[in-house]
Amino acid sequence: MLTVRTVIASYKSKKQNTKVATYLFIFILSFIFCFPTIIGIAANPDPLKEITVVSDDNYPPFIFRDAKGHLQGILVDEWRLWEEKTGIKVDLQGMDWDKALKTIAEGRADVIDTIFFTEERAKTLAFSEPYASIDVPIFFHNSISGIKGVESLQGFTIGVKSGDACIDYFKKHGIKTLREYPSYESIVRDAFKQKVKVFCIDAPPGYYYLYKMNIQDQYQQTAPLYTGQFHRAVRKERMDLLKIVEDGFAKISSQEHEEIEKEWRGSRILLRPYLTHILYLFGGLVILGAMLLLWNYILRRKVSEKTVQLQEAIDSLEKSEDKYRKLFENANEAIFVIQDGKLIFFNPMTRMISGYSTEELKAKPFVEFIHPDDRDIVFGNYLRRIKGEDIPDSYSFRMITKDSNIRWVEVNIVIISWTGNPASLIFMTDVTDRKQSEEALRESEREVKALFKSMINAFVLFESVFDDDGNFVSYRFVYINDAYERITGVLNDEVRGKTVHEVWPDTEASWIKAYGDVAMTGVPNNFDMYHGPTGKLYHCNVYRPGNTKDRFCVVFEDITERKQAEEEKRGLEERLRRAEKMEALGQLAGGVAHDLNNVLGVLTGYSELLLAEIPEGHRSRGYVEKILKSTEKGAAIVQDLLTLARRGVTASEVIDLNDVVSGFVKTPVFENIKDYHPRVTFRIECDNNLLNIKGSPVHLEKALMNLVSNAAESIDGRGEVAIRTENRYLDTAIRGYDEIKEGDYVVLTVSDTGMGIPAESKEKIFEPFYTKKTMGRSGTGLGLSIVWGTVKDHNGHIDVHTEVGEGTTFTLYFPATREELTTPQQKVPIERYMGKGESVLVVDDITEQREVASALLKKLGYKVHAVSSGEEAVEYLKENKVDILLLDMIMTPL
Repeated sequence: MLTVRTVIASYKSKKQNTKVATYLFIFILSFIFCFPTIIGIAANPDPLKEITVVSDDNYPPFIFRDAKGHLQGILVDEWRLWEEKTGIKVDLQGMDWDKALKTIAEGRADVIDTIFFTEERAKTLAFSEPYASIDVPIFFHNSISGIKGVESLQGFTIGVKSGDACIDYFKKHGIKTLREYPSYESIVRDAFKQKVKVFCIDAPPGYYYLYKMNIQDQYQQTAPLYTGQFHRAVRKERMDLLKIVEDGFAKISSQEHEEIEKEWRGSRILLRPYLTHILYLFGGLVILGAMLLLWNYILRRKVSEKTVQLQEAIDSLEKSEDKYRKLFENANEAIFVIQDGKLIFFNPMTRMISGYSTEELKAKPFVEFIHPDDRDIVFGNYLRRIKGEDIPDSYSFRMITKDSNIRWVEVNIVIISWTGNPASLIFMTDVTDRKQSEEALRESEREVKALFKSMINAFVLFESVFDDDGNFVSYRFVYINDAYERITGVLNDEVRGKTVHEVWPDTEASWIKAYGDVAMTGVPNNFDMYHGPTGKLYHCNVYRPGNTKDRFCVVFEDITERKQAEEEKRGLEERLRRAEKMEALGQLAGGVAHDLNNVLGVLTGYSELLLAEIPEGHRSRGYVEKILKSTEKGAAIVQDLLTLARRGVTASEVIDLNDVVSGFVKTPVFENIKDYHPRVTFRIECDNNLLNIKGSPVHLEKALMNLVSNAAESIDGRGEVAIRTENRYLDTAIRGYDEIKEGDYVVLTVSDTGMGIPAESKEKIFEPFYTKKTMGRSGTGLGLSIVWGTVKDHNGHIDVHTEVGEGTTFTLYFPATREELTTPQQKVPIERYMGKGESVLVVDDITEQREVASALLKKLGYKVHAVSSGEEAVEYLKENKVDILLLDMIMTPL
């Protein structure tokens, strides 16, 4: 290319017009352009047959899709022409730009078109010469003001196309609040719905889609942030392909290019290179001149209406001062003329605003009326205006009145001729009230920000996110205060502009619904809700600040600890209530057991006496035996009641809980349970290294029997009951159905796969006589009450886990002991109980009990004396000596 330029320059400088020079010039050009082709042919014996080209499919008029989805545009026609010129087949594929970049990067395409040059891309790609210049401005909605370049974009969320070169540009300038879209059309579509109000789009497709969606009047644009150039590019290792591509486009004539451009643009826009630059320069000058004229017109327009009549009045003031005096005197703003630093003409409002008299205004230099801190600004503007510099005609400064008050004034200044010399015509308005209001507003904003910043509770301002049908689907962070940062650990700068799903991907649908209801209806709401990502419970106050659905506010209060404390308090109260209830029921059961025991004791005693009197085989003996058997069953019920009353466990020997389990599974009771439930499988899992406990084997076995029996009966059909023992150390207390303290425990677990216990019944299962079974058929309703009493008598704890349809697990915790097992006691023969005339004093307030006890002891060979009270016993013992004292532990006082 350098050689070509040199030849052209030489050709133009010499301006040779002879045929010989012309032919020589043509020959040299032909040789230069053909030489690489000749070399290429020689070097590439196997010509290229097909290439794959990828490009953005959303960039009118260069390349875009028609109504049927087919690619069309300038580049489509040019690549077809390139295909004809080179004989190489082109597979042109249009796609989202980000996908096109990935496709060329992964080697699945040979060429990428419509690409801007960036330093980052140049690391992996080789670029062709540019073939089109593209302006890249910022588009923003009419409701937004103050955007004039990249420096004014801080804080705005900007729509950009994924993979676009402008993303690198923004990041270099510190702009990170970007919302990426797959295409330019999708950006403008969201702009149409006002889901995005600031966006960066290359000018050609930007204009196309704005006009296509008929929203061109709703948006303005800045001057171009930069001007990019379209290239074609290949991967760096394919420089040979880049040359083939450029050579192919070099074969397309200017006329052919112009015809394609004219077809899609409607006018010829490509000129010869040396004319293009001239037209660009001329067009730039014309535009610049037009802009200067327009700018001058806009700046002057503000005061033109006031100055036209006033200038005429000033011109004829010397001739007809009275004619315009009323105009000045009745004006509601100060109007005066300054020449050589002094006021030489002014209206009454000037005196009213300043507080000075006419003489004082004329005598004092104007600079003395200006606040010292603002004098440099005012006179600096004056000097720059005199020099002809373009500065604002309107600005504000502080003025000192005669009574030393400071007033804010706004002035509009026009340079005029006064008596043949330059002077300044000034319109001045007192804007003190407005300035004070603005300052009050700023102070209020500072106070509000300080309030939000110092709030103990978290505060968040959210922006609503809607789908294409207007449904609330998410929300975006706009502002969070320090408390929210402290509670959640996220930072304001990190989340601003992001949706909640980008910050908290696992956000529950319940949050979307709760917030969406407020955003859509405007009706405030407050509720408690658990937030999974932070693992905390919050009390939320949600409201909409205004009538718009676009934004809503939430005040969060972290109530996790408070709720936990309340839950713990409720648990303690429930356990206390349960313990008090069981204690009361136990006392009732104990009283009933005592009275019933007295009756059964008499029946049992007399039955045994009758059996001793009736010979074997006598008919009456069978009746007495049945009475005795019934009294034994009644005694078992009494024993259950005593267990519930916490008076049943009398033994406290060291035992192995495994022995209790193994002993139970060998009993006829367990065999009956298995026979009655043939489809239930029973599984026993005992820890061989189980620690010992202290307690009563009889009561533990009965508790186990009740649990196993209940478990089997809860299974309808096939199922399993599992009995397990294990050692368990609790390093911290746990709260279940019962509070279990830390320590070493031997754990007995009975679980089933039955129907489970309903929630409404769970709290009552340990109460006496509470049962869902048929009374008289499946039990007395004391089974689990006995379990409860037995566990408490062993200083243990109980826990229940159940779910309807999933089964139930009872876990019994017994404190472990390091003591050795107790040696089993040998059964004492009846002869050991026989007396040898020893004296026994029986003390009982029940006559029948005294009589039965006396009769039984006499049969055993003892001398018996019986009394009805403790007082009688004391009196008897004063006069008599006894060997054995047998007394009732609970007697009614005299």
